[in-house]
Amino acid sequence: MIDRRSFVKAAGAAFAASLTPRAGEALERADAVFGSAFKTKDGQFGAAVLTETGTVITRVRLPARGHEVVFSPSGHAVVFARRPGTFAMAFATNGMTRPTVFSSPPDRHFYGHGTFSADGKLLYATENDFDHARGVIGIYDATDGFRRLCEFSTHGTGPHDILLFGRALVVANGGLETHPDYGRTKLNVATMQPSLVFIDSRDGTLMAQYTLADDLSKVSIRHMGQDAQHGLFIAGQHEGDPARLVPLVARWNADSGLTTIPLAADATARLKGYIGSIAVNGSRLAVSSPIGGVMLQFPIDDPKRVRIIEYEKVCGLSATGSGFAATSMAGTMRLPRSAEQETLLRWDNHLSAVSPHSKSSPSSGRQRSGQPRSRQ
Repeated sequence: MIDRRSFVKAAGAAFAASLTPRAGEALERADAVFGSAFKTKDGQFGAAVLTETGTVITRVRLPARGHEVVFSPSGHAVVFARRPGTFAMAFATNGMTRPTVFSSPPDRHFYGHGTFSADGKLLYATENDFDHARGVIGIYDATDGFRRLCEFSTHGTGPHDILLFGRALVVANGGLETHPDYGRTKLNVATMQPSLVFIDSRDGTLMAQYTLADDLSKVSIRHMGQDAQHGLFIAGQHEGDPARLVPLVARWNADSGLTTIPLAADATARLKGYIGSIAVNGSRLAVSSPIGGVMLQFPIDDPKRVRIIEYEKVCGLSATGSGFAATSMAGTMRLPRSAEQETLLRWDNHLSAVSPHSKSSPSSGRQRSGQPRSRQ
């Protein structure tokens, strides 16, 4: 997470001078800055940069519903359309230049997530090759109007979240086949094969692939959180019998691979088979369920000590200096040790910290992007 001083420095003096008095005062008092897609009360969609109090610093209007906002080291952000949308919008976090809208190819659509290379020159986006029921990573040139360069296979179906881990792109293959002709209908629940894959960002080579136990094949691997010391954390959504309680949180590290995290049964039941977001903050983990109306927080090494927080339509999560910030689709925001506060916007699924490498491992080394070599 980036603090207010670092954000202003990265955005530039002209940005601070351009703010309204209310936004400038809010930024001056802010400890943290985030990004999120939103919906207004009259049904319009957009994306915003906001402080931890919910005050909007800058915002852009979107043609349809957005999903995740991702940030580059250059001070730009990209918001992706919600699946099966085909648009993405790049905008300057300082609001000083006009947004750039770009699209997936005609036979692809976005899955709502992406990540930048460490130098900010490339954008990697999860996409659906829907006529062949396979996932791909679309690679876009962030220095040339987000021109699409090539694509890599995700070696799976239904890729969702993606992050940069050293030279590897880590992809959560949800395992679900969809096609825009059928909207958001899941076409292969009986045969789905979710996986976590590591792909070489230089040429698309499959470096490693992990799956959960066979009896968890209907847990769609969807979202990821990352910590330099503790590894990667995975959040899932259960597509099987709703009466069956299954673990929805897993952990990956180089020593033990992919293993589930056993939460208390009552906490798992409250998730209603669905995790919308996951965030890690040092030794603690948080997950949200808008369907269950709860946020769970627990120590990574003692997951049975889980705290269940009632929060209607909660979904967006991000680490703060003292815990976790959360947003809801009902239009509220919650900070550590504070009550919900109403905001003017109804926040979408994800709350992203404005940080140059918010999805990159601090200890994994610096990646050189160059021009990737396509592997179809």
